[in-house]
Amino acid sequence: MSRKNKEDNKKHIIVGTHVIDSKSFVNQINLNMNNCWAILKSVVESVYAQQEQTGDYIYMRDPNKAVFRLFKKAVEESDDDEDDGEL
Repeated sequence: MSRKNKEDNKKHIIVGTHVIDSKSFVNQINLNMNNCWAILKSVVESVYAQQEQTGDYIYMRDPNKAVFRLFKKAVEESDDDEDDGEL
């Protein structure tokens, strides 16, 4: 996209498009659909294992290993965007 007029940041025009067949794209990135379903299964199993415990969780990659883990946030941790009632 490009601006129609360089001073107007609201109006744009499409410079060009590119279309690629989805099967060609899958082959290009070497995507294996069986692997996609295995990843989804892993995520669901991780969450399902915690079904009896309520709380906030973080799903992230372990920095030292090539595995993803589900971490439970501690109760005393607070988000940066929450108000503590202090001014």
